[in-house]
Amino acid sequence: MDNSEPIGRFKSREMSKCYRCYRTGLEVKLSACSRCQAAKYCSKECQKADWGSHKEQCTKTVEHAESLKSIFNPKNLLPRDLKRTSTHVVRTRLDIRTDHGGSPAKYFRVRQCEAIPIAEAKKLVDPWRESLEDLEKLRKESESMGRGTVAAMAIECPPLGVQMVPFGSMKSLSSLPKIPHWKDVLFKDVENGKKFGRFGG
Repeated sequence: MDNSEPIGRFKSREMSKCYRCYRTGLEVKLSACSRCQAAKYCSKECQKADWGSHKEQCTKTVEHAESLKSIFNPKNLLPRDLKRTSTHVVRTRLDIRTDHGGSPAKYFRVRQCEAIPIAEAKKLVDPWRESLEDLEKLRKESESMGRGTVAAMAIECPPLGVQMVPFGSMKSLSSLPKIPHWKDVLFKDVENGKKFGRFGG
């Protein structure tokens, strides 16, 4: 172990394994599946060899991620002060529903939703730190190019892990109304399979 490497990142590499040959991140560099970003492989050969087994879960993970993106819009949950986007992230915890009746819009139920300091979020179990570091790079790149800042909602839904949903090109929220009861609207709309709209309703 490199003494300069944080213990959390070392443990993360130690626990990460190639989905095909099970070599750890300490032995080889692992790359994530470009579709689902969940499965990791040590080589293209291992990835191709494992595709038959991974394909179904990969597709489900991608579908769940797209469903989450269609439901949540972090722009509606942030205050007008954009400076807070660099210090906070919206943490949302979901439960998988069995009463969805076959509707993808009703696959999830919101259990908890709150804005937490990024410094606090980085102390959570991996892949939180890595995801937040990627978000920070994305934000700095967007701001340096004059595109505005980037906010994000972190979705937790065991056993799917954490899905970071970024929302970029934000220069001003002054035109948006504040929704004091946004949590009630969010919980209700997700429960009913509606997109979380700007005005609720």
